[in-house]
Amino acid sequence: MAGAVHPRTIKKSVLPEAIRPFFSTDGDNILVSGLYADSSNNLAREAAYRLFLFPDQQQEQLLSELLKSRHELATTCGFKTYAHRALKASTVETPEMVNEFLQTLNEELKPRAERDFALMQKMKNAENRFESPLATWDTPYFTSTLKKRCLQASASEFSPYFSLGACMEGLNLLMNSLYGISLENTEMEPGESWSHDIYKLAVTHESEGLLGHIYCDLFERPGKPNQDCHFTIQGGKVMPDGSYQNPIVVVMLNLSQPRWSGPTLLTPSMVDNLFHEMGHAMHSMLARTEYQHVTGTRSENDFENRRLRRL
Repeated sequence: MAGAVHPRTIKKSVLPEAIRPFFSTDGDNILVSGLYADSSNNLAREAAYRLFLFPDQQQEQLLSELLKSRHELATTCGFKTYAHRALKASTVETPEMVNEFLQTLNEELKPRAERDFALMQKMKNAENRFESPLATWDTPYFTSTLKKRCLQASASEFSPYFSLGACMEGLNLLMNSLYGISLENTEMEPGESWSHDIYKLAVTHESEGLLGHIYCDLFERPGKPNQDCHFTIQGGKVMPDGSYQNPIVVVMLNLSQPRWSGPTLLTPSMVDNLFHEMGHAMHSMLARTEYQHVTGTRSENDFENRRLRRL
């Protein structure tokens, strides 16, 4: 929802002086741009959690209007709730089945979760002489710490193997091996791009030729939405003369810009996001449907993501 991830701005005087250095500043203000879940300082994690997730009246109003509109849409179409409408064509089919599935998961995972929380509580006690209870803002930090301890490695140690160029070349090799498709970086016409750091890939099949184009908007910049996604500019479809309108899509990520000292390096989770969104893009390229309103990812969610996971 628009504005949901914007930084929170507060006066410096609101925070204790000891934790102010953990946050970005703008004059006399402090910018809280996330949960700071990886911070080793307990007070900084707590402050970030409470401030960043503090109720926002404007966002609450937008959410309420959204829920109200969804309910009106569902009842107008003859459904009891929006959940019944959204799940009708899915694998689980009904909200009742979803609740049953979640309840089963809760019962099966509860003993293991309790053991994990007890271990994290011991870790917190070892770091904090006051022995305060494990809080919501603590679990991501201690989960990451425990993973590093058990694996004896951190995600940053893998990053040198996952430069953006190496990952894109890996995708090209994978597409070529599976589908006989190559991803070729092509030049853009003046005014075609909305930013200087966007790449245009031509998706070409070894026998069928050009299948479509993918704009890769991969780097963060001011004003850009903070989300990883794939969206369609032009859907593929059969034209009246029998020819085919090739799809044009965008893959959007928020990776760090490459520096003079080296290329953009990805963590394993970033690699997963890149492959996930490129999977959606390739679905759009390969669909070749008759009508554009059912092409690519314009299908039932379960069907769309099942194909993606297999890729």
